[in-house]
Amino acid sequence: MDDRVEELYSYIQSRCLWQFFPREWDRRANIEGILEKAIELLTEGECQVSETLLDRYFYVEAKALVIDVKSRFPWLNELNKAEKRAIMEEVKKKLMEVMVVKSLNPELRLSGY
Repeated sequence: MDDRVEELYSYIQSRCLWQFFPREWDRRANIEGILEKAIELLTEGECQVSETLLDRYFYVEAKALVIDVKSRFPWLNELNKAEKRAIMEEVKKKLMEVMVVKSLNPELRLSGY
């Protein structure tokens, strides 16, 4: 499972700009919101989308991510729902750790923004 988590993590790191928003709260919201929608799409085939612009944005990004990873990583299609969820939760955890918790960018936490 670790290899698969690393594959998806590396892919997201190199291809998805939403993880690089300039403030800590933006990064947390994007990583959490987009990956939660992606998990729903991967495990249920659909997800709830509210009428807010932010929720729609999370859905669109998640939909694009899911389409792409399903075609690039065929092994993902062979997993059951629990396995997909577990892998994506680990990817989310790793992204949060690297992009938010351990980030060395001091601007992430400036209160003046």
